Amino acid sequence: MCRAFICRLALCSLLLLFVLLPPALASGAQPRENRTRLIEGYASIAGSVVDAETGEPLEFAAITLIEYNMSCISCEQGRFFFNNVPLGVVNIHFQRLGMEPLVQILDLPESKIYEMEFTMEATSLSLAEFTVTARESRSGASTSSSISRSAIEHLQATNLTDILQLLPGHLAENPDLMNPGQITLRQVHPDAVNAAGTAILMDGVPVSNNANLQIESTALSRHTNAFSTVAGGGIDTRQISTDNIESIEVIRGIPSVQHGDLTSGAVIVQTRAGRTPWEFKTRINPNSSVFSFGKGVDFGRQRGSMNLDLDYARSTGDPRFVFEGFDRLTGQLTYSRTLFRQRPLNTTTRLSFFSSLDQTRNDPDDTRTHSSRSSSDRGFRLNTSGRVNLEHPLSTNLRYNLSLSYAHQVGTFENMISGSAYPLSVSMSDTLVPASFIPAEYMTSYTVDGRPVNLFFKLTNSFITEFLGGRHLFVMGFDWRSDGNTGKGYVYDMMRPPRLDMSGTRPRAYGDIPFLHQYALFAEDNVSGNLFGRRFNLQLGLRFDHIQPASFDIRVLSPRINLMYSLTPTLDLRGGYGVTAKSPGLMHLYPNDAYFDLISLNYYAAEPSERLVLMSTRVFPTQNGDLDVSRNKKAELGADLRLWERRFSFTLFDEYLSGGLGIQNIYVPITFPRWLNDDLVVRPGQTPYYNPDQPSRTDTFFVNLRTPHNLNVQHNRGIEFDFDLGRFEAINTSLYANGAWIWSERSSGEFDYYLHTTGSITQPERVGIYQAGTRGRRDERFSSVLRAVHNIPELQFVVSLTVQTTWISKNDHLRVREYPVGYINRMGEQVMISPEQARSPEYADLVVPVNPNLLNQERWPPLWLFNLRLSKNISQDIGFAFFVNNVFSNQPMHRSTRFGGYAQRNPSLFFGTELSVKL
Repeated sequence: MCRAFICRLALCSLLLLFVLLPPALASGAQPRENRTRLIEGYASIAGSVVDAETGEPLEFAAITLIEYNMSCISCEQGRFFFNNVPLGVVNIHFQRLGMEPLVQILDLPESKIYEMEFTMEATSLSLAEFTVTARESRSGASTSSSISRSAIEHLQATNLTDILQLLPGHLAENPDLMNPGQITLRQVHPDAVNAAGTAILMDGVPVSNNANLQIESTALSRHTNAFSTVAGGGIDTRQISTDNIESIEVIRGIPSVQHGDLTSGAVIVQTRAGRTPWEFKTRINPNSSVFSFGKGVDFGRQRGSMNLDLDYARSTGDPRFVFEGFDRLTGQLTYSRTLFRQRPLNTTTRLSFFSSLDQTRNDPDDTRTHSSRSSSDRGFRLNTSGRVNLEHPLSTNLRYNLSLSYAHQVGTFENMISGSAYPLSVSMSDTLVPASFIPAEYMTSYTVDGRPVNLFFKLTNSFITEFLGGRHLFVMGFDWRSDGNTGKGYVYDMMRPPRLDMSGTRPRAYGDIPFLHQYALFAEDNVSGNLFGRRFNLQLGLRFDHIQPASFDIRVLSPRINLMYSLTPTLDLRGGYGVTAKSPGLMHLYPNDAYFDLISLNYYAAEPSERLVLMSTRVFPTQNGDLDVSRNKKAELGADLRLWERRFSFTLFDEYLSGGLGIQNIYVPITFPRWLNDDLVVRPGQTPYYNPDQPSRTDTFFVNLRTPHNLNVQHNRGIEFDFDLGRFEAINTSLYANGAWIWSERSSGEFDYYLHTTGSITQPERVGIYQAGTRGRRDERFSSVLRAVHNIPELQFVVSLTVQTTWISKNDHLRVREYPVGYINRMGEQVMISPEQARSPEYADLVVPVNPNLLNQERWPPLWLFNLRLSKNISQDIGFAFFVNNVFSNQPMHRSTRFGGYAQRNPSLFFGTELSVKL
């Protein structure tokens, strides 16, 4: 299917959704009196929501009955209505832009209409309890942390990565916009595998990185890029501004089957929508400056509301290096509207754009390399979502999400190549051709032009029923996503290549790569009831994914379960198990072909007309037809204890990820003809004569072939804790503590290969094969955070002190590569050998000397870090905030137990300030 057709199809789908769905709902609307007709075993809630201070009704408040997945929006008079609500206890949740979230428990014992009034407080530093920390999820759901807008503002986060320090087990770092930011969960040290498996959902739509191909080549033995890129990993969080975020939920445990294409967890971001005052904000620290603007306008219930947010950030990293910098410009236009009075359809459409430039310009003082690099991303996202309460026995609530995103990614690199005259081949197939010499010194540049296109559609239906003594909320639906790249790809002047070696590269157009399609069906039963007189919640679901059916045809079943049982009125026990899966991206599904250019003849005479060079080109496809998804088996066991208005939560987790995607190094022998200069017939003024049918000899050469494989294995386990120690009114201070003890093991599930060279031009006769899992690593870290939050509501003043302690930090190697388990001979055959044979003199050439220091365990002493944050409203419309990281500038030097050198720990002393104005 062509790219243009897919783009047109997506746009037409958006238009059809707006045109066809409202009339369809209107035709099925019921009269108002039917909505208030009571059914035995069900009740109705007719309520209103008002401002706690002024008593004025609040419009556009989102009200949700959590247990039943029913939701609605309050009208101009602050009124809302729920019909056909099952009898019993239900949690009702209120959320509105600029107001503190409200959760209350309702008891509906009989079938009648309940008239209720609820009050919400405006988010303000004048509140007795001002939330600046992450809050853990309710029992019975996925283990997650909820982070409110007030917590994000107090943290003064510049991108999503900054908010990780609020999660148990994550260490605080200084804000950094100079390096790509990625989110990893429940792992000591971040890596691309964990980051790729962490899904980021913006307003219900996944932000996909599957079509990111910003790499020079997957086939190069030195798989590096001169410009910054997150290809093969997670989303670069620098592209997402935090100033228009209303709330964030970070799912670390077993997610609902509604969420797919993930392994580690999910970060669910909800941006603001609705009426807001004019707001200007500036945030400045030694490395960066951020300026943002926002305004929301209410056109009335019949015409909806619109919200506009703009953000600009500039970072120089180190002010001494003025030629390095990062710029970001983001914006979002949000339109919300409720259609139909009798059966309201709540719709929200968002159009967002982003532009970022990460570059190092040419330094005029650099007269040798003349190097420069840049990485730019520009694009937009258009998504629309809606929900409607249909009040049908088999469809209580219907939700949809439809999204189209497009980006233009350009990575460039330019530098001077100096050396000696080198032969060049531009062949695209296996061949032997005369080549030409390129100059000993020349300027080269290349561009990686990517244009990822991402399409997503999701439809979810839910309904409630009761049987077998329990209340069941069934959620089912499907989603479809398509990721492709229509860019020009890897582009350069083939007569001025960016590198000169036998591992050659060739230009490649990304538009020739097929789109990646994924289809999914999911069904989930959320059961609540009583067992042996105690409350329980059960979430049981199954997800089926079908990935790239036209070629790879990968199918995945993902069962997931979460269970909570209330052992006592104050103690809840919970547990869960689930399988999550992440599909390969285009980088792994369709890698670059490997090109090897070997010199068969090289006669370099003083007279250019007498020179002759022959190049043998060999091309190897590197696509792996057996590539599979990454799978993570997640298990949890936890407890939530409530005592004296305090809350204590513990979670034991064990996660085993297999099939993590990576690039495997293997060696293959290739043969090519060689002609010696002594066998040439030299002719003055002409190229020498050689017999093409009779080479002097045939050589065999081992080349390093890089192919995508499911080679990474990760095992993360540990215990997380989160304590809310309550508020001490005498000193206006609340105490919170969280932390984690985490063990992380990373290794390779594939054989390891190593070519032993001695520095001579003669290659060895064989390549060693070593046990899977060599060079594996085990990390252990136990850290805790104590937060003291002191506020004086009368002064609208909040100050928080964070004490972070790293009690244990150590790592060691699981195995080291030393003795072989086999070898590859010059015929390309794999020959396996026994452990006894591996230690015999016959295979001494395959033994890899091991540095004894590698076997030492690296262990660091305890470490303390103190961070201070302050927020103060100077007036009703002007706010000021300030933070200092590492207040005491504690940066101890600790000696490495492995190599003997010294390392400086803790981030440096760092500070910043923020000023906000509302009109």
